[in-house]
Amino acid sequence: MRNREVVELFSRVADMLAIRGDQIHRILAYRRAAEAIDTLGRNINLVYAEGKLTEIPGIGDTLATKIEEMLTTGRLAFYDKLSTEIPPSLVDMLRIEGLGPKRVKLIYDTLNISTVDELAVAAREGKLHGLPGMGAKSQAKLLAAIDALARHGDAVRRCERDFSDHPRFTITVLRSRTEGLCGSLNEATGGRIELLSEPHDGR
Repeated sequence: MRNREVVELFSRVADMLAIRGDQIHRILAYRRAAEAIDTLGRNINLVYAEGKLTEIPGIGDTLATKIEEMLTTGRLAFYDKLSTEIPPSLVDMLRIEGLGPKRVKLIYDTLNISTVDELAVAAREGKLHGLPGMGAKSQAKLLAAIDALARHGDAVRRCERDFSDHPRFTITVLRSRTEGLCGSLNEATGGRIELLSEPHDGR
């Protein structure tokens, strides 16, 4: 596994724990570990080979053991076990503006909805109406947010894919606009490069 894959898996675990309702300190432990590896500036495999995983800020013996498991097996048993309780696809629903972990869990527990597509169908059919805070206006806002995610999500993923392995850059998405996507590339050294990705017509 590369740095980006470890970061993504730890971030996903943190989101799944948040949806499950775990204690905040446990959730933050995974988030901080992901952030530390994301800004490490070195290949995590080399750090592991040197026996220095616990020298990374926020990485104690427990998380170091999990990193070792990922680097040597390509899997994380804890994630696999957690996935049997919290469908990983629920994490994608957190990308929808206005949906937090508690509401995602409520939707899943009440309506057995576990994907963005299922949520969109339910909202269009008015099936969310019985949930707290989910009146007609809220469902309309939700559909608009899902549509925005569908339009801009691919652009975000392309940015992450193209730049995530560069040793000097990390990506921060600032905001999405109706006609384009604004973001920034932040150098680990503190420099800043503005990025504007405009939509195209397929040419």
